Amino acid sequence: MSPVEPEPEDQDAPEDQDVPLTREEKRDVAIAYRELAQRLARGNDRLPDPPFDEALAHEVQQARTFAKNARNRQIRRLATQLAYRGSVEELTQALEGHTPELAAERAEERRNEAWRARLLEEGDAALTELVTEHPHADTGHLRQLIRQAKTDPASKRSKKAALTLLREIRALRQ
Repeated sequence: MSPVEPEPEDQDAPEDQDVPLTREEKRDVAIAYRELAQRLARGNDRLPDPPFDEALAHEVQQARTFAKNARNRQIRRLATQLAYRGSVEELTQALEGHTPELAAERAEERRNEAWRARLLEEGDAALTELVTEHPHADTGHLRQLIRQAKTDPASKRSKKAALTLLREIRALRQ
């Protein structure tokens, strides 16, 4: 029998293992969560639904209504709740609108606005394509809105027609 050679330790181990945080790093993370909680308590930021569910939104609302010491206690409580929801970077990105859901909404709105621009530039050719994709569209009404939006770009009537056209496109593409 041949002796078994011991394997060198940590040769195949990944370098990014769960290394415990130092005291200073824990303090910095706690400060970052508290600053985020204070930002939420100060501002009127729209809270995106995925990381900020109803319970967390309620905590934020309470932090906004309390005064002095109660507010400080609520901010500390909110900071601990935020720590359970995700990293500071993820939560900050969600507040800034970088969630997949909000990105999808913005992309859909850009596509709707692109359709409106095509309809105003190309006219009947783009309208025919839109009606082909959405056969339940009211062609006469859309054609009338396009014509009104093209008349005088600075008038209130044409601005209203362009906005109504965008709303009609949104309704069609839902």
